[in-house]
Amino acid sequence: MERRRRDEEARIAVLEAEEAAKQEQAARDAAEIIEAERRTQKSEKFQLLHLEQVKEMERFFVFEHKSKWMMCTRHAQQKLALVEKQSATIEKMRDRHAKTAADLEDRQVVKEMELRATLEQSEKNVGIRLKHMEAYCLGPQTGEDMPSRTVTERDLLALDQQYAVKKNMKQLHQAKINVMRDGQAKALEELQERQEDEMERATKKIRNEVEHLESRFSDEEDILAATFSQRKEQLTKQWKLRIEILRKQLENETRLKHALLDPPPWPEEMMDSTEYSPLSMDERAGFGINFNWT
Repeated sequence: MERRRRDEEARIAVLEAEEAAKQEQAARDAAEIIEAERRTQKSEKFQLLHLEQVKEMERFFVFEHKSKWMMCTRHAQQKLALVEKQSATIEKMRDRHAKTAADLEDRQVVKEMELRATLEQSEKNVGIRLKHMEAYCLGPQTGEDMPSRTVTERDLLALDQQYAVKKNMKQLHQAKINVMRDGQAKALEELQERQEDEMERATKKIRNEVEHLESRFSDEEDILAATFSQRKEQLTKQWKLRIEILRKQLENETRLKHALLDPPPWPEEMMDSTEYSPLSMDERAGFGINFNWT
């Protein structure tokens, strides 16, 4: 039992010694890493390289901001040109519709005036005929030197019919005017329907043109964003490679270990990517255009 206890204590002591050695080695490794990082950070060549890469990043952002601003400006100009063209088209169509409706109403007024003139002349003609018939049928007998006349039942019947024509003439004439007005109202209504259909087709075409333009703009924005994202990756790889080359050069020159430092981080790596944009929301909103065709 005693021997077994001593063996167990020896085994535990060995394990503890190994663990202590591991901890000491880890501490030495950590201290060596810290010292290598401190040595690298203090290196003038590394500081110059880091500054050069930061400036390169700044130039990249200036170029990216300018490219996106130019694209947004171009998009705004193209959208404004389209809006102005479409507005002019709609305005011309409204003017044409108003002129067409006014011309139709003018023609309808002229036709009604012509009909009224015709009906008035017809009334006058009936009155003249009636006077002649009354003079023939109801007038005094002629003198001895004039030929005698005989008023027949047929003559009196014709006179009664002429009285009936005169009595119903105003009502019949008003009915003709009402029929004309109904036809004119229907013609004007049909014209308005055709004009509304034409305006609806025009506004639908405008919406399609705007949607197509905005879709093209969205594709261009995606392509530009993907292009700059790819360039960022390429720059990061170049920076890492240059840092690695410089680290090996310094280790060969000094015979001391140097750490592999990270290149300058991109801003979106330090904040939520949705909060960063080369163009601010105010700048983007400044290019907004409201389409209102009502």
